[in-house]
Amino acid sequence: HKMKLNFPEINFGLYRDDGLGTHKRLPKTQMERIKKALFKMFKELGLTITLETYLTIANYLDVTLDLHNDKFYPFRKPNDFPLYIHKESNHPPHVTKNLPTAVNKRLNEISCDENCFKNVKSDYEKALKESGFSASLEFSIPEPDKPTIFGSKKCRKRNILWYNPPYCASLKTNFGREFLRILDKNFPVNNPLNKIINRKTVKISYSCTENIQRIMQNNNHKILNESKIDEQPNCNCQKKERCPIPDKCLSSCIIYHATVENNAQNVEYIGSTADEFKTRYNNHTHSFRASYKKHDTALSSYIWEKHLNPRPNIKWSILKQCKNYSPGQKDCDLCLSEKFFILKNLNKTNNLNKRTDIGNKCVHKWKCKLRYTT
Repeated sequence: HKMKLNFPEINFGLYRDDGLGTHKRLPKTQMERIKKALFKMFKELGLTITLETYLTIANYLDVTLDLHNDKFYPFRKPNDFPLYIHKESNHPPHVTKNLPTAVNKRLNEISCDENCFKNVKSDYEKALKESGFSASLEFSIPEPDKPTIFGSKKCRKRNILWYNPPYCASLKTNFGREFLRILDKNFPVNNPLNKIINRKTVKISYSCTENIQRIMQNNNHKILNESKIDEQPNCNCQKKERCPIPDKCLSSCIIYHATVENNAQNVEYIGSTADEFKTRYNNHTHSFRASYKKHDTALSSYIWEKHLNPRPNIKWSILKQCKNYSPGQKDCDLCLSEKFFILKNLNKTNNLNKRTDIGNKCVHKWKCKLRYTT
């Protein structure tokens, strides 16, 4: 977005961490100024880039673009050979069945003529053969995309709920049919929820589980991270007797449990923190003393309501040590674990957590998103 605003004379295209820009002949002096301005702009965003200019032949993703000969053809990095899943692997049938067709279609789309197609197809046919496929790749001119015809009537897009169970080839039961039968049985036409949950609004599609190599890598990564955590100091309190959690106050990414000891009834509170617990503990104690923060948490509201401030008698403990969220993960272990413990203790009369806490969105995913500021 910033590149389009600051450099309108260049037409940029980005795909993840690779970018390509085209321009009509620019003077070298102007191009050098643009190059320096690009480096400066990315540096302000905390990023570093490599940039090449005045290219007439460019390798972008899996395509080589040749302006000299007015051609484009498939590209692979040196020592990079195609590798596909095996025909008999534990994948949904539509994935393995359409793999040769998808490879053939992609090669046709990135080949300008039949000669370019024939120069590279042997490597892909060999990779398909090693994966158990016997398909031969053939060149055909891709059909142009048909223009979309919009009618005068505006149709509202239907909200679809997707259920993605993991696929297993050894399962003989028609899982999709049984799932739809359960929908029809539990949400019939006279059910008030039928408008939201029915065959047209709920779809099923199989998902693939992780392969053995990925599972081993994740396990090794987890073990190595645990060893690093053990090497770090767990407490830096000068007076150990005042430590909220003895020898564990510096633990981070945890689910903690607080028990308020009151003469009438002891109440419980469950919370989580991605930072060190000592930082979270100081925030709690500050909310017990400052009146403008008394409604920050359900725990602080209870302390002010029962006039137990500024120093209530609270016992702190750690329920679970979680994994830090990293960009790219589907779920946040910290948030899911907190909701699990809240659900587990929700029916207790002395629990301070609210039912609405279960529906809170993950703040750790939001912190990892890129933000555009002006």
